[in-house]
Amino acid sequence: VLGDHNAGKTLFFLHSFTELSKQFLKDPYKKRFPLMVSLDRYSEYTDIESILLKEFYDSCGIECLSDNFRELYRKGKFVFLIDGFDEMSRGMTAGKTSDILGQMYRLACENDSDSPSLNKVMITCAPHYIYNNMKDDRSVHSEDHTILYREYAPKRDIEAVCINPKDLDDEQLKAYLLKATQDGITARNIFGILKDRELSGDISEASLLKQMIIRTAPMFHDKKEITPADIYRAYTDMWISRED
Repeated sequence: VLGDHNAGKTLFFLHSFTELSKQFLKDPYKKRFPLMVSLDRYSEYTDIESILLKEFYDSCGIECLSDNFRELYRKGKFVFLIDGFDEMSRGMTAGKTSDILGQMYRLACENDSDSPSLNKVMITCAPHYIYNNMKDDRSVHSEDHTILYREYAPKRDIEAVCINPKDLDDEQLKAYLLKATQDGITARNIFGILKDRELSGDISEASLLKQMIIRTAPMFHDKKEITPADIYRAYTDMWISRED
């Protein structure tokens, strides 16, 4: 599942995890056990099985031995939702990144073979790990995929899906700003900045200011007076801290 930062990948996974958990609790003998892992917690790990075992213990309070885990895995009892591969791999060497991704792909196969396993695996990451500069809606060709993707994916039943957030109209944006800031005055001030024609004209991409506002609005829930400089600063700080 591909998408830029704040596109909604984690929110989509949380929703999927909730629904899968409900299904499992209704029929644990027939439904797979959903295990969601946020990889940003495991940047120092290099073994996916160790990560899954730790998450199994942290999430369920059950210490699952490797042999028991592998037996459940062999029977196809899991849905693995692995969130934030790009968050984990930031700063890794190309070789280590390739190895980690290969381990995740192999979760979807039986005993390191190319045969699909009964388990299901979902992974989120940024698009550039999978595609080379895909900027339009044309059909995808093999050369559009990165070397990292081509190294593992073609041998397996893998589908890449991009999350593209819906563009909000004015009324939806007003409702969002009110919910994000919890203050009508703050919400109106931020919306006024968006509608400032002179300011909008200074930005080369029409949707950029709106995206900046959407991503930074929750930071202004306790501030009445908002200026364009506040939005720029918050947006820049967000990306700097993300890179750190």
